[in-house]
Amino acid sequence: TGKSTCCLARGSFEGQDVPVYAVDLWTSGTSREGIDFRVRQPDEPVGDSKFHLPEVRAVFRRRMEVYSEGLVHERMGATLDVAAEWSAVSVGLLFIDANHTYEAVRADFEAWCPKVASGGVITLHDYKDEDGSVVAVKRYVDEVTQAGRWRIREVVGTLVVLEER
Repeated sequence: TGKSTCCLARGSFEGQDVPVYAVDLWTSGTSREGIDFRVRQPDEPVGDSKFHLPEVRAVFRRRMEVYSEGLVHERMGATLDVAAEWSAVSVGLLFIDANHTYEAVRADFEAWCPKVASGGVITLHDYKDEDGSVVAVKRYVDEVTQAGRWRIREVVGTLVVLEER
């Protein structure tokens, strides 16, 4: 619904005024990552997830209206598809918050990591769930940091920020 993108846009607006790119499916059905992102018929049930409601994209766009034109850019599609076609600027801050399975987190990280600028950071959501227990995101981050290229810069709530060593 755009809450995270609003936070990123606000930070950009108050800081360097750099573009913010939001990648989302905006629909539901099935992708190679196992996400259901088929375009559904208007009368087809979509389950009870708030992210599958037709008005989600409209809510996102309303939230983005407060920012200057050109600050926030929408990219509709699966994260891996958009990464494969990415030709925009290098990414200074990459925020990963899509499918939270281990395989999907790994695929997103590996697809987007080469697009991160030198000195850039990668932030992942749900590094810990609310009670602090280990989840798939944490498992992958722990593997990446043990490999040596990335280190944890800080953990804030359920977010983890990584930077290159």
